[in-house]
Amino acid sequence: MKKFLTAACALGLLFSAAGCGNDSTATSAKTEKKAEDESKNLDLLKKDFNSITKEEWDKIYISKKDLNGAFEKMTEANSDGEKVVKKVEIKNNTVVVTFNNSDGKSMENGLLAIVFDQFLRTLYKHSSYYDSSEPTIRFVDLDNQLVQESDQPLDTDNETDDSSQK
Repeated sequence: MKKFLTAACALGLLFSAAGCGNDSTATSAKTEKKAEDESKNLDLLKKDFNSITKEEWDKIYISKKDLNGAFEKMTEANSDGEKVVKKVEIKNNTVVVTFNNSDGKSMENGLLAIVFDQFLRTLYKHSSYYDSSEPTIRFVDLDNQLVQESDQPLDTDNETDDSSQK
């Protein structure tokens, strides 16, 4: 349960990092490429994750720089000095989260994977990384033992349906 609370703190850090992003409204002419690299409406991420409406999500855009910064914040120690996440990497439409333990498919890692999957998937799909295809979210431990991998959103409403999981 302690790790679950730590994960909740990590999510808070991620929202804080995303909230510190660049929400520039500069009027100077910029190239289209430069405009794609600027985050927009990150202040909306300061709300409770589940209370953000579809219309608000449609306004949110996260640059690669800001998303990588948020992922970097996830690797920092929490208020108890614990690091829940060792690293987060994006490789070819796959987000790989390495938990800072060697617990494999423990119940705590499984719960963290479920919580993080929805959160990371949503942020990814509103970022510069998104290419209109569902990302694969992969969770491993320090020994690179697979905890959870899914190329579809996890169905947290119907736990008996494993059709969305690999």
